[in-house]
Amino acid sequence: MNKKNVFVKEKNVPLIFLLKPTIMIVYVNDVAVKTYYGAKVKSAIWAYFRDHDIPVKTPVKEVRDAYGNRLDFDGSIRSNSKIYFKL
Repeated sequence: MNKKNVFVKEKNVPLIFLLKPTIMIVYVNDVAVKTYYGAKVKSAIWAYFRDHDIPVKTPVKEVRDAYGNRLDFDGSIRSNSKIYFKL
């Protein structure tokens, strides 16, 4: 069975869109940033750079969460996570 053809009969909506949200909000330096579901820390930082017209090659020394824990750039984040970094 082709997964593209799986629809909910009542609303004619693909089932995949009902299972997981496709966009999540993450707070980077107390600014709300939209990223895709399952994004990594570096993806949220890139989205922050994109929204503020900062070149992506700008070095980021370290990233911390709301509790002061150091985060890895490849670490996963959840919706409504708060991350902080300095340029």
